[in-house]
Amino acid sequence: MNNQKIKIVIVINDFLVGGAQKQLVELLPYFDRSKFDFSLITLFYFEKRANLYNKLPEWLDVYQLKFKNFHDLRSWKELYGVIAEIKPDIVMSSLFFSNTIIRLIKPILRYKVITREHNTYTEKNFIQRLIDRLLAHLSDKIVAVSKGVADFTSRQEHIPITKFTVIHNGISVDNIENYRSHLPDKNTLKNSLGFREQDKILINVARLTPQKNQRLLLNAFAKFALENPEYKLLILGEGPLFGELNELIIKLKFGDQISLVGHVENPLDYYLIGEFFISTSKIEGLSNAYLESLACGLPLLSTKTAGTDELITEGENGFFINEHSVAGVLSGINKMLNKDLKTMGRFAREKVKNFDISVTANNYETLFINCYENKI
Repeated sequence: MNNQKIKIVIVINDFLVGGAQKQLVELLPYFDRSKFDFSLITLFYFEKRANLYNKLPEWLDVYQLKFKNFHDLRSWKELYGVIAEIKPDIVMSSLFFSNTIIRLIKPILRYKVITREHNTYTEKNFIQRLIDRLLAHLSDKIVAVSKGVADFTSRQEHIPITKFTVIHNGISVDNIENYRSHLPDKNTLKNSLGFREQDKILINVARLTPQKNQRLLLNAFAKFALENPEYKLLILGEGPLFGELNELIIKLKFGDQISLVGHVENPLDYYLIGEFFISTSKIEGLSNAYLESLACGLPLLSTKTAGTDELITEGENGFFINEHSVAGVLSGINKMLNKDLKTMGRFAREKVKNFDISVTANNYETLFINCYENKI
């Protein structure tokens, strides 16, 4: 590679509070800016919804477009103009809408394309799967955030597995360790967040959407709470199901033990007062929340989704919920309570060292260079 910087444009649907967006916020400061020149384009803008634009580094050029839909020709023209002006070597896109548009423009502007798959999207319809399959030949490489995502997407869309490369999501283990070291003890932290020392807290952090399946979690916890009044369930996150889930909590009559906390700027404090993290999600890719909770020493109880098989060693740092039912969730909770959670927490912190954000950034940089030099 010569001394000229490789120009990379990152394109994503929006910059709302989500896993793919948060991962970019974490990644960007770790890239070597002496080798790469980055720009970010977001295609949709939602004025009244929480977003992560303020978390982006000041040096990053950000272009906020306002697509209305796929047929918004004015926005297509604006996007074309922005990319034509930047003249990127590589465009890296995330999520179906962005992946589709960026590949359709590629033959005209002649950049290389890296598309990213963040989840096992079981609800993609036939047309979406067909589009991805047909456009796959325009992706120089497809990044999957876990082996499970790569295998699933390859099967679902009939794309050769050789088209994929796995680059795990990552977190800054050192930053979390440093944060932990400056906090007061667990009971003091509990008090500062409005809880009693005797409260035992289970944590869930996710968008309130059908795929995260918090309805099952609420029903199972309500049954568990009947005989365990010292336990509380905190669900951190926003989403379209907030009202529906709040109504369910009222119906279950466990409002004093279950809280929908909403969006929290820094969830680490909550991880650090928890007994363990619990998730009944239907699909995942490789959850940032799981990684953060493990780094905080919180064992993980989760349904078996993509990525979790790379995170959980059963009985050591967590357990799987083996079926999507109240009985399955209760069985998992009982397994956790019969283990030494402090010991599991130590194993959790050790396991997550394999997913440090610096490794993720290095893997992307290697991919960028290989793509630029036609080595993939």
